Amino acid sequence: MNRSGIVKKVKWLDEKNDFTVIEMLDAHSNGLFTAVGKMGPQYLGHKLNMVGKEVANPRGTGKNFEVHHYEVHQPDTLEGIYLLLCSGLFEGISSRIARYLVDTYQYDTLSLLKRDINILLSVPGVGVQTFLKIRDSYQDADLRQQAMTRLRNDYKFTFSESLAILKSAPEDAMDILTKSPYSLYRRLSNKLNFVLFDRAIIGHGWSEKDPVRIREVLNHKLRSVSGEGHTLNSYAEILNGALEYLNIDRYLVEHELQFMIEKRWLYITDANQRHLIQSQWFYAAEKEIANRIRILMEMPAEKQLLFNSNDMRLRKLKASQLNAIKAPYSHKVSIITGGPGTGKTTLLKTLLALMEEQNLTVISVARTGKAAQRMREVTGRDAVTIHRALGPTEQPDEFVFNDINPLKVDVVVVDEMSMLETLIFRTLLRSMPSTARLIMIGDVNQIPSVQPGAVFRDLIASKTIPVYWLTENLRIKKENGQLPTPIRVANGILRGHLLDVPNDDEWSFFPTKKDAETKEKLVELVSELSLMGVTQEEMQVFTPTNKGPLGVERLNSIIKGCIHPHGKSHIELGDKIMQTVNDYTLDISNGDVGKVTSVFDNWEKAKRDSPVLVAKMGSRLIEYTKKDIYNLTLAYAISGHKSQGSEYSHAIIVIPDHYFSLMDRFWLYTLITRCKKKAYLFGNENVIKKIVKSRRSHERKTLLKEQMWRFLSITNEVHK
Repeated sequence: MNRSGIVKKVKWLDEKNDFTVIEMLDAHSNGLFTAVGKMGPQYLGHKLNMVGKEVANPRGTGKNFEVHHYEVHQPDTLEGIYLLLCSGLFEGISSRIARYLVDTYQYDTLSLLKRDINILLSVPGVGVQTFLKIRDSYQDADLRQQAMTRLRNDYKFTFSESLAILKSAPEDAMDILTKSPYSLYRRLSNKLNFVLFDRAIIGHGWSEKDPVRIREVLNHKLRSVSGEGHTLNSYAEILNGALEYLNIDRYLVEHELQFMIEKRWLYITDANQRHLIQSQWFYAAEKEIANRIRILMEMPAEKQLLFNSNDMRLRKLKASQLNAIKAPYSHKVSIITGGPGTGKTTLLKTLLALMEEQNLTVISVARTGKAAQRMREVTGRDAVTIHRALGPTEQPDEFVFNDINPLKVDVVVVDEMSMLETLIFRTLLRSMPSTARLIMIGDVNQIPSVQPGAVFRDLIASKTIPVYWLTENLRIKKENGQLPTPIRVANGILRGHLLDVPNDDEWSFFPTKKDAETKEKLVELVSELSLMGVTQEEMQVFTPTNKGPLGVERLNSIIKGCIHPHGKSHIELGDKIMQTVNDYTLDISNGDVGKVTSVFDNWEKAKRDSPVLVAKMGSRLIEYTKKDIYNLTLAYAISGHKSQGSEYSHAIIVIPDHYFSLMDRFWLYTLITRCKKKAYLFGNENVIKKIVKSRRSHERKTLLKEQMWRFLSITNEVHK
């Protein structure tokens, strides 16, 4: 079905996936209709020729036009020309100037402006300064629009991808794309899909056998395994993966692979008789981590710690806690680990108090804002994200504090250590003075970091650092001597078993056959808890994937519909939200969760820098501008990794029939241990049993353990 219309109003735009909701003026009937689809930002007045179909409006009566394909054209109506000139695309053109131009030059307005911008001087009240501003803006916008059109129509990039390309090299992006496309990709590898980018480049005449392309494919294969958490892979898998993708002669690929090794862009090792290949970045990072820990352990501390065994606070500690609290008194670098209920929080609070009383400068850090916030809450002392502690700069990988300008601290305490990936841990170690102590605390059985590496697991497995295990559980019930049901279930999962325990006031298992049944039962539970007075802050739904019928996106929409049945599709008053990027201006971190407390009137018409809503994030009220809200997402349902560092009264875990590769026993263990009061598990029992047998996330390929052995002696100092 074909349909044409003029952009009248952009009602909603998700800049991350280009999804747009637009109020359109029908080009033929002049009636209004709503177009939805991946169209990216559109300027008022532009004419869109669209191909799609009519679909039911999910949040009301009537129908929307779902756009599958579209083309952008200059407006061909006076109303469209006026709207375009007023859209903000051209800085300096006010509604008064736009109206004068359209009334005077009618349908020739845009062509005349392009041919002779000096006609602006004929507009009453337009002086030299205004003219120059409009002229420069109009010419820049025209060039930008041409480049954007080519990127989207010829190369088939999305709006966000096209915008990233243009921003990366404002003056010569198209020239670089033509002459050195893969260098452009390397700048933007986190924003572009390699396969789609590569196809677009090949489609524009680049040789399939070009050495630069072959090397980039090899790099892509290494990046692919890092996406699974590995810092390296076998030589054979990288080579065969590249051969399968390229479909060219083997000797060409082998030649470039050897060339990259000779140039030390890649490193090859035979650790444990495994023929492994690693990028220069991860090779250097794991080697540097081991060396910097060696230096920390060998250099004497600047300030000595005196342990007072008669301190009254120590009498409240269990034997393993008391043993662990002595760690920083005996060692410059130490690890404390234990499961839920073993007293990590109590120990941390006591330890910080003891060290501060001896006039030590202590900094407490965690990987995420959520984990840092909880650290502050339970200890009553300041705690920050690692990025905040290091002092972010305009360059994403550069910090104020580094090996040249280290932190002014005596002790660094890292909580939720399992969340730290290779590169951020290397950066943290760089910022530490060699005289400082390092205390790492966490649960080694939790899922490892989102990014590549298994730092906490590898450090413990290397046996080169003293490890203190908290083995006594403080949550044993006095009435029956048993652990809470969720902890018993979680411990069973670690051993590869799904315990058959009855549902009680701490645990409920809802076995289902299909995703549709899971969704139905989930809706019933969320509605029931809400009626019981359980707030959204007290409950949290977890799922392994963003996509699919039980993914984050779909579940957020479903749960929002339960709580706000007459609500809108976008973020609104009362919604539970999550920050998706670090924003140091607002002092909020990726993963911070809050609630929308107020929404400004007519926010849809606001300018990008105008405030549109207020959200309570933790104990603070944050005012968001229109451009900032695109960094927010609904948080009724979140992924497993987003759960770390948090606890909820009601933890609700959803297991889809598919996406098995995203889940294992450690993923499920982590989510069950997020509950403070009760855990709920939904899913097919056979699927869950398979998950419980899987150890996938703890089988990451890394070389940190081997690097630790190169630089340090095995101590076998383990305290339980």
